[in-house]
Amino acid sequence: MKTYQLIEDEDFTILKATEGEKTLWIPTDPANSDYAEYLRYTEWVEAGNNPEDFWTQDEALLTEGEE
Repeated sequence: MKTYQLIEDEDFTILKATEGEKTLWIPTDPANSDYAEYLRYTEWVEAGNNPEDFWTQDEALLTEGEE
């Protein structure tokens, strides 16, 4: 599971994603797949869903399709 921190400065905005001991610095460009994932995650959470469930929803969909 990743955690996100949006860092804003007067000159730039960048997204910090942390997963375990790994840190990613992600440009805030919707064409960037990591930033697009963050936007989907934010939308998921704002819709009232459990943040932890975001990371397992694709697995659940694949499992349902295999039945």
